[in-house]
Amino acid sequence: MRRASPLLFLAALTVSVLWACSVGVVEVQQAADARDCGLLEAQLGRKEPWLVEEAASGLGMAGCGEAAGALTSLMSDGDRDERVRVAAGVALSRLGRLEAAPLLVEELSRASHPEARYALVTALGRLCTREAVGALEGAVADGDIYVSRAARKGLARCAAAMAGGGAP
Repeated sequence: MRRASPLLFLAALTVSVLWACSVGVVEVQQAADARDCGLLEAQLGRKEPWLVEEAASGLGMAGCGEAAGALTSLMSDGDRDERVRVAAGVALSRLGRLEAAPLLVEELSRASHPEARYALVTALGRLCTREAVGALEGAVADGDIYVSRAARKGLARCAAAMAGGGAP
């Protein structure tokens, strides 16, 4: 009976930690659905990278343009988790922040995971700045087929936007 007690304690602890994590993610997702920009931006200061990543994504999806400065700071923070920086960059591209292109290009040059490169290339394909197009041209040769395909798609989108004389 004594051996079961530590195992039960460990199981209860694991369940409580998982519950706390899921509550945080659900709270952030509800804030994004409600377009509660203030609550989402407040979550950027959390310690848990998965919550900050969710909050950054939510800010972009909710169209919270007033959070651009906070998202830019997240993206510029080299000590942050790569997923957080990428989520912040994608959010900035969704907000149409052209000034984020150099940060996205820099992050793309450091990104080691294909999923991160794919997200960054897709974000650059939304912005269509000179820096973005240059990075997209380089990403066509990426070893990951999905990244390469996203780069070609982004270049086509940028070419169409530029040919039409309008913004992307």
